[in-house]
Amino acid sequence: MDITPRISSHSMVVQSYKGGQFKVSGQNHTGNIIVLADHVLPWDTGSKDIASLSLDDFSPIIQAKRNGAFDVLLMGTGADFQFLDPALKTALNQQGIAPDMMNTGAACRTFNTLLADGRRVCAAMFAA
Repeated sequence: MDITPRISSHSMVVQSYKGGQFKVSGQNHTGNIIVLADHVLPWDTGSKDIASLSLDDFSPIIQAKRNGAFDVLLMGTGADFQFLDPALKTALNQQGIAPDMMNTGAACRTFNTLLADGRRVCAAMFAA
C-alpha cells in the first residue's frame, strides 16, 4: 500500500534543512525563508532571533494573507522553540494572522503535512 502523501507537482515541499540551509522542491535556500504553496521568498528580517522581530518584518506575510495565499501561518523559530513578543502577536492577530509557533524542524514537517491535506499554509522559518 502506497502511503506517500499526494502533493501537487506545482507545490513547494520542504525536503531538508540543516546548517542554515533549506532544500525546497529541489532548490537550495540559505537563511530565513517564507514558504507558500507555490513559491519561496527569502525572509530578510535583519534579526537573529524571534524576540527582536517587528511588525515590519512580517510585511510580506501580511501581504500574502491579504492576497488570500494562506489560512495557517507556521513560525519556525530555529533549533529551539521561542515565543513571539505578546504585543507583536496581538498586532498580527489584528491582521487576521494567528501564528503557530514551533521549532523549525517541526514547522518543516507540519508544512508538508498540511499541504498534503490540501490546507492553505505558509511557513516563516528561521534557519536552524
